[in-house]
Amino acid sequence: MTNPAVADVYEYTFEQGHIAKPTPTRVVIELDAYQRIGKLLKVEIPGVVTQPGPLTVKRNNIRVASVQWQGRDYKFTPEAMQKGASGRGGNYGVNWYNHGFSVFLNKKSMKALTRSVDVRWQPISSEKSGICVRLD
Repeated sequence: MTNPAVADVYEYTFEQGHIAKPTPTRVVIELDAYQRIGKLLKVEIPGVVTQPGPLTVKRNNIRVASVQWQGRDYKFTPEAMQKGASGRGGNYGVNWYNHGFSVFLNKKSMKALTRSVDVRWQPISSEKSGICVRLD
């Protein structure tokens, strides 16, 4: 999906979260303007090794865009692990296999919200607000 005639590319910037409640600080996605097809081009989470990949488009119309993806292949950086982060429990334990992320965009105001949710352990869920720009 790289046809510029039908794809919109959005870059989101969010407030920095805490390592125990990992939320993206930068996300770049590509959305088909006419269908529910999308791709995660870039995701940055401080202290976390991430990778682009598939996402699920929940809603995409003239007013809003809403997408979500799983962090199954994510892992903490060595520096974050030295500070106590862990993919298996402990002080900052995150089970990446059960951890999901979502982004909601109000296309009129270009204000955005990102959520980080562990489906099994809600106390490490978090959300941060941000802004978005449409890239050409």
